[in-house]
Amino acid sequence: MRIKERATRVAEDSAEAVQRFEGEPDAVYSLEVAAHLTRLTRRAILLYCRHGLISPAADPERDGYYFDTETIWMLRQIACLNAVHGVNLTGTRIILDLMREVERLRTQLLMAKQGRDAPVEAARV
Repeated sequence: MRIKERATRVAEDSAEAVQRFEGEPDAVYSLEVAAHLTRLTRRAILLYCRHGLISPAADPERDGYYFDTETIWMLRQIACLNAVHGVNLTGTRIILDLMREVERLRTQLLMAKQGRDAPVEAARV
C-alpha cells in the first residue's frame, strides 16, 4: 500500500510529474536521490527496473543503482500513469514504448526535413 500512497502524492501535482526533468545533462542520481526527486519509494523504483520499464545508468551489480536525467523523467511519467490514470505495469510498458517510437519518428522526420532543406539553402547563397 505504501507504493500506492507515494504514487498518489505524485498525482497531486501531475503537472510536475509530466514536466521534463531539468537536471544536469551528465548527472547521475543515486537510488535515494531518485526516490526523493520522483516521490517514489526505492522499492517502487527497483520494481520498475526489474520489469524493464527503466534501466540504471550504471551496472547495479558493480556500482549500485544510479539513474540519469532521462530516467528521472521516465519515473515521473510512470508514477503519473499509475496514480492519475490507473495504468498497470503492462499498460505503462506499452505507453512508454509508443512514446519512444514517437520520439524516434520525430527525430527521423526532423533529420529528413533538414536534409531536404539544406540544398535549397545552399542554392540561395
